[in-house]
Amino acid sequence: MRTVRTRRLCFTLLVLALPRLASANAAAPPRPPSLSAVGAAAAKTELVVDSATLRIDCKGSDACALEVHYSISNPTDAELGGTAAFYGRSTFEIKVNVDGAPANVGIDEQAGAAFDASVEQASEGRRLYGMGSSDRQGFAVSVAPHATAKVVVTGTLVPNMRRGYDGFAPMADRARHMALTPDAPKSSRLQLEYMVAPIRTWGAVPKDMAFTFVHPAGWDPSVHGADDLRVSTASDGRTVREGKVPTTIDSLSIDVDLGEVGQRIRGGVFAGIGGNVDDATGVRMRVGGELAWRRSYLTSLALEVETGSPTSYVIIPAVHAATPWIVIIPSLGAGVGVPMRVSPTFEVGGRIQLDAHFGPIGYFVAFDWYPGMEAGPRRFEVAMMAQLSI
Repeated sequence: MRTVRTRRLCFTLLVLALPRLASANAAAPPRPPSLSAVGAAAAKTELVVDSATLRIDCKGSDACALEVHYSISNPTDAELGGTAAFYGRSTFEIKVNVDGAPANVGIDEQAGAAFDASVEQASEGRRLYGMGSSDRQGFAVSVAPHATAKVVVTGTLVPNMRRGYDGFAPMADRARHMALTPDAPKSSRLQLEYMVAPIRTWGAVPKDMAFTFVHPAGWDPSVHGADDLRVSTASDGRTVREGKVPTTIDSLSIDVDLGEVGQRIRGGVFAGIGGNVDDATGVRMRVGGELAWRRSYLTSLALEVETGSPTSYVIIPAVHAATPWIVIIPSLGAGVGVPMRVSPTFEVGGRIQLDAHFGPIGYFVAFDWYPGMEAGPRRFEVAMMAQLSI
């Protein structure tokens, strides 16, 4: 399956402030103290972010609509403004409106370097790998004394799609049945990340920003960084999650498990040989097959034969859960079953079973109890067997 390049979504607004309205190219690295790049060594801008809202609207996994609203005020007696920058990873068709008017402007390489440095400083020195002019959208903003400007950013987000695989820790289905289940299904995860830390480069910021995430009803996202999430249903049947994002955190991340694509019927067959703990002279053998669901849970059906006088035949349907196999750590399983002895007499009992597998080679232990039987050596049995799975 084609691997899609990992992408991250980060957003920030930075403003270069002058005592009077600055020109668009004022985004060069700061020289004298009169030029101040927000988040750089010089003083911050005096412009204040009064409120901020973020909305991510996903109708599917291919693309999501982004909409961000900022209310920016000027508490001083002088007009303040300059060039601001929107940062978006995998963000297309970015449009910025200030007080309802288009405000997009270009940012040259030198000014872009100053913006990048400010973003990195606001992000506690984390480098912005791959940042370039195509990742920034500049826009002009100016705010009159004691006035407020409304900034609206819209665009299209292409989520990062991550395809997973077992690697060096195959799940139980593949660890035990590599011959019949050779390949791991590819898991798909949708990932979005919103960079919060750069908002702190403004003169002042709100305690938190409003957050809305609209997504298909079948998604079960993990949202890290949002508080007080409330879930409701939109008119079109999609799910709406609303909450707030503290401006003290570094980033907001969204992770959606979209399920697995690959071999649907997973599992295989097994055979084992050993004996009963209370009958050293007898031999116990088992053959059967098992199918996996959710990769860590298996359903099995086995036929076990106990040699002796007389020979006994037992059919056992069972279910069990198992851990992955991690190189030197075996895949450990535990489950329950219903042993049905069909010969020499018919008896129904209960089973607890344990196993440990290094790939296809394993060790199996079963504890069987037949409460309806009369007291005897076969009323309670403990069987131990070496097992080979294919």
